[in-house]
Amino acid sequence: RHLSDDEIIEIADKLALDSVSHGVEPVSADNVRDMVRQHAFQSATDDDLRRVSALLAAAGWPLADDLV
Repeated sequence: RHLSDDEIIEIADKLALDSVSHGVEPVSADNVRDMVRQHAFQSATDDDLRRVSALLAAAGWPLADDLV
C-alpha cells in the first residue's frame, strides 16, 4: 500500500502527540514501526485497485475485467 504525504504527516503528528501526552517516554523506533505498519500493511481499497489498474492499463498491461 502506498502512503500519501497526508498519511505520513498524520502518523508523524500522532507520534508527536503521543510523545507529548506521555510526558516522559520519547517516541521509540518500535512506536514508529508500529504506526507505519498499521497504515502501510492495510488491505488495498477499491480506490487503490482502480488507481493501480489504471496505471498498469496506461502502460499497456492487459488486465482482467473482474479486477476493478
